[in-house]
Amino acid sequence: MEILICGRPDFDVEWLKTRTSYSGSVSASTPTITKLWEVLTEFQPEERGAFLRFVYGQTRLPPAIGGYSQELSIESLEKYGTPPDQILPEAATCSFKLKIPLVPPYLHLYTLFFCFVTYNCVANV
Repeated sequence: MEILICGRPDFDVEWLKTRTSYSGSVSASTPTITKLWEVLTEFQPEERGAFLRFVYGQTRLPPAIGGYSQELSIESLEKYGTPPDQILPEAATCSFKLKIPLVPPYLHLYTLFFCFVTYNCVANV
């Protein structure tokens, strides 16, 4: 019953990849994006839930009754005059959108996402 009402407590990263669209300077083959998928695969279920909370506002995706149709949208985040390694990811939970800086490959994206998503995902009411 819980799954029917709340959805599964974890999600399949490979499935989410197939339900993702890209815009801006990113595509599925952009190094930052391939690293993002690696990081999400390495995350524990609770950490993937924190990622969902950051980009979706919930720790679970809704149950797939009739098929879940909303796609995750990923776009590049650029702030002119600011180096990419000094920009933090942003999200729009209403539209299931992640805006991600195109950080150089030598930066450890796992650390960035783990720290940011796990410890800084709060809502100001």
